[in-house]
Amino acid sequence: MKFKRIFSFGCSFTAYAWPTWSDIIAYDLGLPYENWGLGGLGNFGIQARLVECDLKNNLDTDDLVLLLWSGWNREDRFDISKGGWLCGGCIFHNPHYNKKYLYDYWTLENDIIRSITVIHSTRKAYKNIVRFEGEMTSPNHGDEYFNGQLEQYAQNVPIMLSLFDHNIPKFDIEKIDKWQEYLDDPHPSVLQHLQFVEKYVYSKLGMSLKEKTKIDITNLHNKCFNVIEQFKDNKDKTNTYEEIKMLSVNQGFNFRRL
Repeated sequence: MKFKRIFSFGCSFTAYAWPTWSDIIAYDLGLPYENWGLGGLGNFGIQARLVECDLKNNLDTDDLVLLLWSGWNREDRFDISKGGWLCGGCIFHNPHYNKKYLYDYWTLENDIIRSITVIHSTRKAYKNIVRFEGEMTSPNHGDEYFNGQLEQYAQNVPIMLSLFDHNIPKFDIEKIDKWQEYLDDPHPSVLQHLQFVEKYVYSKLGMSLKEKTKIDITNLHNKCFNVIEQFKDNKDKTNTYEEIKMLSVNQGFNFRRL
């Protein structure tokens, strides 16, 4: 299967301070590449950016278009006066919304209806374009909701939940390893991103990673971890992240973020 361009969409699990699953695929294939992921973005924002990218680039079946859906409880607003998308992640900790907004407007039912609508309509509209679809986390894991909360409210939206096909690969990180522990950062490590590509993305596409890519990414992971381990006791991690990014750029990652 040959492609002419790569476009990826998601949140910080797609575009972050070190190479993600999306960047690894671009590195492996060596094709023109645009990463439209934004940290803290929700599913409506991901859909909107996919539409924007389509309008600008006229996406077609020769493109490798990749989606990793985000948290269901994220509120997305676009405000050009504030720089564009207001990406704050989980609504319960989002700096753009206060407690009054949560009390007056937030409901779990709305989260469910919005995300199902966004994901389902995107599938219908881009079924011949999107080659891979996964999600950053499952609705009852990570920064989403308390365990069982979705089922607790499911009786209020039974038809949509029962009909919605939610059988897509999840990037759940159930075990925090030393990479996340030393950084105090829940994002997947470089090696975990590589594993996600092999286990889910390339298996779906019927493709195989080049051996050189596996070696290069593993070596990069080890170099980055050495930096993390060396400065694990530093409270300010700014220099650590900068060093990780420098190592990645020197490895050949251009961090093409849109």
